[in-house]
Amino acid sequence: MLPYVDYLPTITEAENENELRQQDNSCVRQKRINKNNALLIISIICLSGLLSGMIIYRNKILANEPNTMMYLKSSSKKRNQESCGDDYSKKTLKSLVDLPFAATFADTKGEKKWEASEVTIVNGSYYVIHDNSWAVSKIDPHFLMNSEKNIQYGDPVIAPTNLQYQAEDLDSSFEAIVEIDQDTFYLIRESIHHKEEDVYRAVILKVKLPNVDHILQECPSEKTFDGTSKGFEGAASLIGADGTFFLLGMCEGNYCSEGDRGKKPGHGQIIVMSLEETDQNDYGCQWKTVTTLHLPHNAYFTDYSSLTIQENRIAVSSQEDSKLWIGKISLDNHGYFDPFSTAFTPGHVLQFPRDTNCEIIYCNIEGIHWVSDEILVAVSDKMKSKGKQHYRCLEKDQSIHLFVVP
Repeated sequence: MLPYVDYLPTITEAENENELRQQDNSCVRQKRINKNNALLIISIICLSGLLSGMIIYRNKILANEPNTMMYLKSSSKKRNQESCGDDYSKKTLKSLVDLPFAATFADTKGEKKWEASEVTIVNGSYYVIHDNSWAVSKIDPHFLMNSEKNIQYGDPVIAPTNLQYQAEDLDSSFEAIVEIDQDTFYLIRESIHHKEEDVYRAVILKVKLPNVDHILQECPSEKTFDGTSKGFEGAASLIGADGTFFLLGMCEGNYCSEGDRGKKPGHGQIIVMSLEETDQNDYGCQWKTVTTLHLPHNAYFTDYSSLTIQENRIAVSSQEDSKLWIGKISLDNHGYFDPFSTAFTPGHVLQFPRDTNCEIIYCNIEGIHWVSDEILVAVSDKMKSKGKQHYRCLEKDQSIHLFVVP
C-alpha cells in the first residue's frame, strides 16, 4: 500500500482535469450566449427598420391619397358606402313579403328543395317554376301559409311522358315561363345537350295546365350555347304588327357566354325568336333567331337572372349583384313590337334591400314579374352550398317575395 503522501498528487491531478473540463464547457456556453445575443440584436435592428419603413410608406401614401385609409380598412367599405349612402331609400326596393316555399303548400308532394327560377302572373295568381322540379306551382295572391289554395300541377320528380330530351341530371332545368293564354304556357329549359349534334340548345315546351305531365309541343332554339349552365335564364313575349308571336330569351351570361367572358359586366343580350316548322331536326320545329338585342351598358351586371315586360316597361334582375335595371323598350304607336327598329332607354338601376351592415341578403333572386307599376313579385333559388355563399344568404332563399319600387 502506497503512503498517503505518494497518493495525494493523484487526487490533485484528477481535480485539475475536472476543473479544466468545466472551464472549457463554460467557454462554450459563453460563446453560445454571445452568439444568441448578437442574433437577437440584429433581429431587433431589422424589425425596427422594417416597421419604420412601413410607417413612412403609409404616411406618404396617406399624404398623397386622402381616401386611402378607406381602402386600407376594407375593400368592401367603399362598396357599402356606394350602396348605403344618403340616397339609399331612393335606389333600394322595399320588402313587403318574404314567404318560404316550404311553408306555402298544404301538400308539398314530398318536395324538400325549392330552387325557384321564374314567376309569372295570370288572373292574379302567381305561377312559379323550379329548375329542380317538373311541377308548376300556383300561389294564391294572399300568400297564405300551408294553404290548399297553393298547389303544384304535376309531379315534381316525374318528367312528361312524351318528352324527347331528358336533362342529364334528371331535373327539369326550367328557367323561364311565358303565358300564351290563361292556362297555356311555354316552359323554357335553359340549355340541353343534343348529343347527336354535340351542341347545347334551349328547349321550349308548350303545356296546358293542369296537364303538365303531357306536353303539347317541344321545340329547340336555333341559338346554341357553350354548355348547360349559361343558357336562357329569363324570357318574355311581344306581338308584332302582323300578329307574329316573338319570344325574347335572355342569356344568363354576358355575351351569352360561360367562363370569364360571361362574367364581364355590361354585355347582356336578349335573343328574339319566332317559331317555325323545319325538317332539319327530330322535333319538326325550332325557335329561329330573328335578331339579338343588346341591353344598355347601364345594366352593368355580372349575370342576368330574369326579364319582365309590362307594356313598354322592362325590368332585368341580376342574381350575383342583387340589383335590378328598369328601362323602356320602344314599340310602335299601336303597341306592336318591331325587332329590327326597337331600342332601349338607358334606364336606371335599383338594388334589393341590404342588411344592417349593408351586405347582400337577397342573394339568389332568379325570377321577377311586374304586379303593378310600383310592385314587383320575385322568387329566390336555393342558397349555394359548400361555402360558395355566405350563411346570411340562407334567410331569404327558396322563397317568394313582394317589393315596392321607389
